[in-house]
Amino acid sequence: MFKMIIKNWLRNINRFILLLIGTILISGGLISLIAISESNKGTIINSLEEKWTASYDIIVRPKGNESATEKDNYMDPNYLSGLSGGISFKELDVIKDIDGVDIAAPISIIGYTTVHPIIENFQLKQDGIYRLQHKFVENDGIRNYKIDINTYHAINLDTEIDSFEAANKYDLLIENQEVIPLRGDFTILLAAIDPQAEARLVGLDQAIVKNNNSRYFQSSDSFDSYIHEGIGAEVTKLPILLSMTPSVDYTYTFNIEKLKVPIDSPNKVKTFLKDIELEGGRNYLDKLSASPVDSITFSAEEAHKILIDSFLSGSYFDYLILKEKASPLNYEVVFSPFQDQWPIAYMIDAPDNKTYREAKVYHEDMSKLPRIEPQFIGMYDPKKLNISIDPLTQVPMETYRTATATYVLNKNSNPVNPPKKVTASSDPYGYIMQSPTMLTTINASKEFLGEKSISSIRVKVVGVEDLNEKSQEKLESIAKEIENKTGLKADITLGSSPQPLLINIPKIDGVEELGWIEQPWIKKGVSINILTETKLGYSGLIICLILVSIIYIFATSFINYLSRKKEFALLKALGWKDAEIIRMVLTESILLSGIVNVISLIVLFILKSKNTEVITWGHVSFILILTIFIYIIGSLWPSYLIAKITPLQILKQGEISTKSSRFGRTRGIFGIVMNNLFGYWLRNIASVLAISLPGSLLILFMFISLRLNGILYTSWLGEYVSMEIGITHYIAVGLSFMIAILTTGEVIWQNLLERANEIALFKALGWRNIYIQMTVLIEGAFLGLLSGIVSLILGVIVVTLLYGVLSFEQYIFYSSILIINICIGVLSALLPSRRVLRIEPIQGLKN
Repeated sequence: MFKMIIKNWLRNINRFILLLIGTILISGGLISLIAISESNKGTIINSLEEKWTASYDIIVRPKGNESATEKDNYMDPNYLSGLSGGISFKELDVIKDIDGVDIAAPISIIGYTTVHPIIENFQLKQDGIYRLQHKFVENDGIRNYKIDINTYHAINLDTEIDSFEAANKYDLLIENQEVIPLRGDFTILLAAIDPQAEARLVGLDQAIVKNNNSRYFQSSDSFDSYIHEGIGAEVTKLPILLSMTPSVDYTYTFNIEKLKVPIDSPNKVKTFLKDIELEGGRNYLDKLSASPVDSITFSAEEAHKILIDSFLSGSYFDYLILKEKASPLNYEVVFSPFQDQWPIAYMIDAPDNKTYREAKVYHEDMSKLPRIEPQFIGMYDPKKLNISIDPLTQVPMETYRTATATYVLNKNSNPVNPPKKVTASSDPYGYIMQSPTMLTTINASKEFLGEKSISSIRVKVVGVEDLNEKSQEKLESIAKEIENKTGLKADITLGSSPQPLLINIPKIDGVEELGWIEQPWIKKGVSINILTETKLGYSGLIICLILVSIIYIFATSFINYLSRKKEFALLKALGWKDAEIIRMVLTESILLSGIVNVISLIVLFILKSKNTEVITWGHVSFILILTIFIYIIGSLWPSYLIAKITPLQILKQGEISTKSSRFGRTRGIFGIVMNNLFGYWLRNIASVLAISLPGSLLILFMFISLRLNGILYTSWLGEYVSMEIGITHYIAVGLSFMIAILTTGEVIWQNLLERANEIALFKALGWRNIYIQMTVLIEGAFLGLLSGIVSLILGVIVVTLLYGVLSFEQYIFYSSILIINICIGVLSALLPSRRVLRIEPIQGLKN
């Protein structure tokens, strides 16, 4: 039997060489693609595992506070600071008791207050009346917000009026010593946290700046309310921890000028005061000429340090008034002016076009606003906190890290060159909120916002340290349990990554449209999506190649059967049993699979010598067993057909059937081509399937590759992973193209070789070579066209079943498979068409 197989290979040496080329292509291609795919998949998974970290795993917030942008799984990085309560302490306790919850750290955004500390006491050398120009300039990266105020100070003024009358009647501040206090105006945010939970979550206790006046919260720290004697209103004492880093960029400039007015006698002073009263107070004073005395400027860092020092030293005695509450931004979807760079764009939906956020206050009556007396216990350095600083895996942490953006387009949608960094402002209703400067204990928040004073809860879960489906399932289970037991909204943030979106800042009262900022929003579920798509994508690539290989083996086995029907019929006539012939065919397939495995091992050793971890021995065993399986499966259908052969019928029929079907009258080349296609419909169906099935797999292959890249480029983490895998991914695409082209090429090659007698007959009838070659090429093109239609239909069906409905643009894109398959048909027919031209009529008729 082995001798017969070897003799058959040698007798049909051309066919055996083609068969050998196919086996080399399958073996080398399969193991190389598996090696590349496993290497790329390993790189992606390793990169994801390195980034599988976040400051917290789940964020819990009140239901109904979701932004309109969240239907696309995007979260505003400054969103949590805009939530004013909504979660009760009872709901917090329920979350803490859920199995698997390690840390549940609540935060309450209490609101804004304004402080007026003395930045410096300016010493004057002469008595007189001085103009103090307060120039406050705040820059958020797009524009300057200016506040200019003049105050007037009378130093040792010889008059009998008291300070109250001077301030109200003459807009003068009476100073009894030669000192002008330079006061700042700071709008700062107050938030409340759980000291124990915060220490575990971000290490807040370890970020305390160590000195005599600075410490962390203690169990003895508590809030207390009393009635202030001076104002007759309730004031709440709060333990306060201060951030040593300002979250707003500003400068304070104080210009001191001495007015040029005659006040060297009591009568001249009275005359001057009378002029002020008659001429309109401060408006009159603003017009008076003055000589400059000095100018002092403080940066945000300098002024903030002075503010901290005055708090901690106890020199600041004023109570503070809480006025503005936190409120979130609302957005609406708009068309991006640059779709390629920013496919997703939103516009801030300003309420009534007055402010960017809805204006919320504790009370319209100033006398009924909450008042606090801060008990400053210490300060902390946000840079020392244990929070993720990796920009690829950041989650909203506005408590300690102010959200930022980049000013990229002006109001006319023209690029800003160079782009400008955008930061928070002190406006409570601005488009980027500042981080809290003051922190107090979470229990104190109930004094101002009631029982439901908690704005959000950051949750850490145990047992999700590794990136895998089990960790994701646990996160989803706990998030679902939180929602079921509390009715709150729980979002998984572990595995999220920023994605730059385009945000339009519209016109509001007093401020024109500013243009567009690029802001890194949080894309939820990025890591697990990339992991899932990677496994599906690369597994899909391997499955595609395996199916192409099975189709190749099936097609070549079937063509081999068609060409050897007479041989099998003769063997049956000589007394061979069906089982013996089938055993010979199966043995031939196993021998070919053995050749494939030997070549695979050679390729493997070459790859292993360059990279020992590129493929495991488990993969090797899988490939060897799979190769044998593919060849056996490919020979099953021909084996079945062999059992159906009737020796007498086949020996009578010959190769060219006299009863072949006709499509119509044979007129010209086109008629011959169509009759060839339909006259030998069985083998041509095999050819069409051999081309179309790899083509449909190619559509799936392209979709998986493009979808994976689409997933990767929707976040910074995905872009990082994409850079890690490099160009090797596209090598796999090229390799699969090659396998599809050469596989179908061999099928057409062997199909045309079986028609050598027909070509010889045409030449004997006087056909010129150019017409014979054109007939074969047109036939190949028609086979390619038919296979392209089948490829498109099958490919779209498979992709739709796996991923959903395709867009119109995707249909247009994947229709290119028609052109590809036509080219494959023509190219595959080119070489055999040239070869059969060398057949002489007498030689062809003898065969």
